[in-house]
Amino acid sequence: RAWEIETGDGKPDGVPVAFWPLVSARLDTKPSTGGTEWFRVFEYGRSGEKRTLQPGFVFYGWEPAGLDFRQPESALQAARFDFSMVTLADRYGISFLQNNAVPATVVVTAEFPDEKTRDRFRQQWHAEFGGVDNAGRTRFHEVGDDGTGPVGESIDVKVLGLSQRDSQLAQSRKDALMEIAIALGTPWSKLDASGRTFDNAEAEERTWWRDTLEPQMSDLEDDINMQLAPRLGGDVCWFDRSVVPELHRKVVPVTQTVGVPSLVQAQLMWINEARADYGL
Repeated sequence: RAWEIETGDGKPDGVPVAFWPLVSARLDTKPSTGGTEWFRVFEYGRSGEKRTLQPGFVFYGWEPAGLDFRQPESALQAARFDFSMVTLADRYGISFLQNNAVPATVVVTAEFPDEKTRDRFRQQWHAEFGGVDNAGRTRFHEVGDDGTGPVGESIDVKVLGLSQRDSQLAQSRKDALMEIAIALGTPWSKLDASGRTFDNAEAEERTWWRDTLEPQMSDLEDDINMQLAPRLGGDVCWFDRSVVPELHRKVVPVTQTVGVPSLVQAQLMWINEARADYGL
């Protein structure tokens, strides 16, 4: 997360008057080699159009990478292969339908004169008709009357049914999507509620807020309070969590069985201790 800071006097340490969101994918950090700043400069923009920003003009928060604290590491990094799987599966499905939904085929050719010719033919075949974008595409080959042609002789194509791997592609894609949701800390039931019940829905929602969203909120609060708050005055900021029911702590008072009035009247507990016991 990054914002460009605009100051009233145009100085790096001036009072911020406006914040401009920056696309993280187009922001490059240049780590410093010493001093009090984490980064020497920032570079922002499209390739070939990047402009340099001084640290005082950039608000920057990041999840530290395991190997280098100053490098960001996204949760999506853990699911990068699953993303590739889903993308390829989608491309395969679209190409299969666009190519007339032809099932898998076996290509039978005449015997080649040597191994080099055979390898060249197979490489050419895979180059033109291999890959997810060529799923189901049919190749047409024309030979002369004498049986000679680019391949040598005629081609016999055997059409097969869909392979077991192809038939399980949809399930594999769903499994990959579930792995992506896990990497992002999001319950799968929020995307697919077909197997959700009222009992586990409440627990999943509460866990999602407490284990995924609230830590991210705390990180943003810390970044703002450490980088921006000192430049704006003596105040700090925080999110108002009181409007989120899932973040309300369910209190089980120790005074529940005895009763607060009795303990307070017996001077075993102060009134404020009793209030705190009920989360007040």
